[in-house]
Amino acid sequence: MIMRYAALSAMVGLLAFLGLNLGWGPVGLAAHRDLVARRDAMRENAAELRAIGEYLDESIHALQTNVDAVRLRARVLGFVGPGEGIIRIDGYAPPERPLRPGAILVSPPAPEDPTMQLRAVATVVALMTFLILVTVGAEIRRRSNRLGAKKNSR
Repeated sequence: MIMRYAALSAMVGLLAFLGLNLGWGPVGLAAHRDLVARRDAMRENAAELRAIGEYLDESIHALQTNVDAVRLRARVLGFVGPGEGIIRIDGYAPPERPLRPGAILVSPPAPEDPTMQLRAVATVVALMTFLILVTVGAEIRRRSNRLGAKKNSR
C-alpha cells in the first residue's frame, strides 16, 4: 500500500514539475512572452533601419544626379559658393536629423534558470501528497475496520 502511495505521489510531483516548467521554466510560457517582446522590438528597429536606408539611398541618388541638391547640401554643411555670404540668425538652429543606424537594442540580463526552484516545489508537492495519502489511507482503513467489526458483531 505504501508503494502505491509513493508511486502516486511521484506521479503527482512529476505532473507538478511539468506544469510549473510549462509556465515558468526556461522555455515555458513566460520565457516565450519575453522572447516575443524582444522579437517585436527587433522588428521595429529593423523597420526604422530600412526607413533610414531608403532616405540615405534617395539622398545619394539626388546628390549624384542633381546639381541643385549638391549646392543645397553644401549650404546645410556651411559651404558657400563664390560671391555668396552667410546670414546667421541668433536663436535659430537648423533641425538636426538624429540618425541612429544600427542602434543596439539593450536586452535585459538573462534571468536565472528556475529549474532548481521548480524541482524543489514539485518535490514538496510530491511529499505533501504522500503524507496526505498515508494519513487519509490510515484513517480510511481504521474506519473500515470499525465498520467491519460492527457488521461482524451483528
